[in-house]
Amino acid sequence: MLIPNVDYRRILESYQELLEILKYVDTIFSCPMFIEVTVDMVQVFWYCYHLIFTATNDFQAQACMSLGTLQSLLSLAMVLLSASFANEASKLARNVILSLPSFYPNYRKELKIYIGQHYKEEVDLTLWKIYRIDKSLFISAIGTLLTYGVLLGTLGTVQNSTNDNICSNINL
Repeated sequence: MLIPNVDYRRILESYQELLEILKYVDTIFSCPMFIEVTVDMVQVFWYCYHLIFTATNDFQAQACMSLGTLQSLLSLAMVLLSASFANEASKLARNVILSLPSFYPNYRKELKIYIGQHYKEEVDLTLWKIYRIDKSLFISAIGTLLTYGVLLGTLGTVQNSTNDNICSNINL
């Protein structure tokens, strides 16, 4: 047996501490992280939009837009990926706790009852209790920014060409 008989209590205590820490962090930081992620996404969108669809030959402006995009993307990645890794670790710890009765056949019944009573809920880091943070949220956020950027850029291009056509028809 990999785990000595008396260590299951320490495992349960450690898991209880982990749950309390995750609940505390989620309670304190879920709203500020929601705001941070929202602001980062807006920044990435506008930096990329101005970088791509605003024709300028100013190298400094392009460099500022590029660095702003990079900074916002890195901030977004740090928040979302670190929280998603914490959620994955929490899920892994939960799976260990749920499998404890199979490691201790002598205490199987007591462990199943105790785990069933105390560890029903899953604790995850969220964005303002709206989104559970996982790695796919980062990919979805980037895809959403790209999609709306292309749509808005195309709309702006079509609108400008329509205005140019109207002005050229008035001059005739």
